[in-house]
Order: sequence, then structure tokens, then C-alpha cells
Amino acid sequence: MSVRKPIAVDFPAAAAVLVESHGRSIYADRDTVDMIRLKQTFLDALHRHGQRNCGATYINVAERDGVIVGIIIGWLERVYHIGTKLMATDLFYVPSPACSDRDAITLFRNFEEWATENPAVIEIKLGLTNALGDYGRTEAMYLRMGYEPAGAMYEKRIAR
Repeated sequence: MSVRKPIAVDFPAAAAVLVESHGRSIYADRDTVDMIRLKQTFLDALHRHGQRNCGATYINVAERDGVIVGIIIGWLERVYHIGTKLMATDLFYVPSPACSDRDAITLFRNFEEWATENPAVIEIKLGLTNALGDYGRTEAMYLRMGYEPAGAMYEKRIAR
């Protein structure tokens, strides 16, 4: 396995990972993936990858036997959108069931390294939700890596 920055032609394979995860999510029967928006998000992340300013992104994929099995997309934003410093967060952190634990951790560590090397970044803010079911493994990884709980997340579903 390897972890690397994707290129534009990796979009279909990376999209397949995200679409598959959507199919396992709590949104599978409530919403569909907008492939045009997904492609734009992917290409925007590639375009801004590695930059160091507000709006900068980070994108990596995990690959096993030539098949993409995980993806992370993170970005930098002003602290709560109004600060002078930056915070890093993840938009997607999706290691598929075929992704090894080692590569799942490497995906995350590379994102963390990108964020911590930037002197304008003062925190990495992460969320864990029930969107993909049990988030216990990811929570355990975050705790092992020195992250601490910072509040709670609540939801109220609207029947449509």
C-alpha cells in the first residue's frame, strides 16, 4: 500500500470510495451524491493542495494494489471564520474497509503534519459523527494521537 497525493485522473477511483461510504452512511436513503459537486470539490482540493493560507487544502489517497481505498481532504479556515489565525479541519477522512490500519493512520498523520508545519495554524479541529456508523475506531486513534474531546455534536433529523 502507499499514501500519496492524487492526480486528476484519480477522480473516478477516489469518488468510488466516497460514494461507497455514502452508501454505508445514515444518508444513504435520504440523499444522493452530486457527482458534479464531488468532482469540483476534488479538483478544488487538488488545485489548493499544500498551500498555507485561508482556503488552502490538503488531499491524499491510500492505494492498495493500484486501487484507491482511502481519501482525506482537509482545509484551513480562519479560527471560527473571523480570527486572524488558522485552524485545520477535515472535510473527508474516509479509509474504506479495504484500507489497512497503517495506511489509514498515515493518511491522517500526513494531514496533521501539513497543518502543524504552518505557523499560522493554532489548532486542528476534528469532528466525529454517526454518519458512517460507529466512529469508535477513529475516536480511539484521535485519543492515541493526543487529541482531546472538545464538546459534543447534536442533530435533529427532519423527515422529508
